Amino acid sequence: MNADTHPLYKVSLKVLEDWAMMLVDPVEGSTKIFDLNAPLMMSEVNVHGAFNGTIAIVAQKDFTRLLATNLLGDENSADDRACSDAFCEMGNVLAGNFLTEIYGNDVAFDVLNPHVREISANQFEELARAPQSYFFRADEAPVCVTFNIVK
Repeated sequence: MNADTHPLYKVSLKVLEDWAMMLVDPVEGSTKIFDLNAPLMMSEVNVHGAFNGTIAIVAQKDFTRLLATNLLGDENSADDRACSDAFCEMGNVLAGNFLTEIYGNDVAFDVLNPHVREISANQFEELARAPQSYFFRADEAPVCVTFNIVK
């Protein structure tokens, strides 16, 4: 399956453009678009059902501020809590749209509450090696979306 036809790729573009209200450019898969010396944040959602897996979004802390500002419509309201909440919700929206895209409405999944945490550059580089890892620039900020089936 081509990268640009994979459901995770298509849904990621849709969520970043339509829900997050960002201009998005796909980037060939590489962690090099990130500043690995700056904080890396991960929004992670675990799903259980027809398969068990993890959907993760990795971005710089600046991206979470852009996201919160876009969603709240007010730059002054984008404090750390709002940034974390917005990034959590993006994980939730992405997971729900991805599962619906691949299974429709007839297959039930347990989608666990998303959580946000800071990760190291080494953790990110390992995560980004997943076969379904897609890289974007959203309003010029680097974003990586990954999916991994847990065995």
